[in-house]
Amino acid sequence: NINQREQNINEPNKEKIIHNSGDEIARPLIRVVSRGGNITIDCNDETFTLLNTPTGLIEIDSENGLVIAEGARIKNKGNRPLLAMGHNRIKVSGNISEADIVRRCVFL
Repeated sequence: NINQREQNINEPNKEKIIHNSGDEIARPLIRVVSRGGNITIDCNDETFTLLNTPTGLIEIDSENGLVIAEGARIKNKGNRPLLAMGHNRIKVSGNISEADIVRRCVFL
């Protein structure tokens, strides 16, 4: 059973706490509306960077290993964000207008 609740993480450069209430590590879907340039996602002690992004919607799908904008893959570096069980710290930095996360908590 997968819980796909969405949570807003809009405030750039401000750390948010995201709770994974599931029984396993969650592989979230993160959606960011970019204004162009590099975007960094710090999740717990890991950093994931989207390189030279175009303007518009970008999806980071940790479950399927994809980073896509308008059907094209986006260059990136680092490990895709994962949510440990319990509280997770996440911060999105860069030139964005909005961001949200679908946690994809897994319950056994």
